[in-house]
Amino acid sequence: MLLALTRLPLILGGHFFPDGDECILGLMAKHLAEGRQLPVFFVGQRYGLSLVEAGFAAAAFRMFGVSPVVLKLAMLPLWALGWVFMVLSVRRWGGERAALIAGVVLLFCPAWAEWSMKARGGYITAFVVAHLCIWLIARMHMDAHVRWTWGTVVGACLAVIAFAQPFWLIGVLPFL
Repeated sequence: MLLALTRLPLILGGHFFPDGDECILGLMAKHLAEGRQLPVFFVGQRYGLSLVEAGFAAAAFRMFGVSPVVLKLAMLPLWALGWVFMVLSVRRWGGERAALIAGVVLLFCPAWAEWSMKARGGYITAFVVAHLCIWLIARMHMDAHVRWTWGTVVGACLAVIAFAQPFWLIGVLPFL
């Protein structure tokens, strides 16, 4: 609920239109929703894993129709998932108070207000998977069998981050 409220000024501000990359991702999502293609990477690139964001947008297009507003709002649940993993990670290492503070700061961060709704092919995917990876690392205190399994999942997460937006690996590496 607070997430939606913090985004209202952008949504209602009159400048809620997609940039060029978002238009391309919107077309990719439209084609996915129509069953015409399965876009793994951003059009014309061998990086920028776009399947997750295009998938969220395609699902939203099928439910609510194709529009720039639907495209942008389809990214919020995905970003919110990354926010949840970030809060859970902070809670694991820093406690309840630290998690509350970090969660509120991230919600109200002006840069993330806009970027949490940017369908640009890989950025939000990298954000979500990076925080999933950090949360998994925070939970790897278990016995060796579980640690090995979770370590494999962490490795898969690192691969997804590398394909989505490799810059996000810099933030994950200290936790390894």
